[in-house]
Amino acid sequence: MVEFLVIIDMKSYDEDIGYCGLSEIEAYKVYKSLKLKHKRVNIVKAKVEKTLIRNVEFIVNYKIIEIIK
Repeated sequence: MVEFLVIIDMKSYDEDIGYCGLSEIEAYKVYKSLKLKHKRVNIVKAKVEKTLIRNVEFIVNYKIIEIIK
């Protein structure tokens, strides 16, 4: 499924995902709040593969389609 991701420190060992969802507006809100704390924050559109473990979705893999900001 294609979703929006907000990624902190993309392409580094400490990479973290701040948001994963369908709303570009919500992704931008999270981006703005995280940009105050971290310098390297990106919004990307990606094909996300998730798995369900004990009724909680976990991101297994993602492939970036487009870097938005």
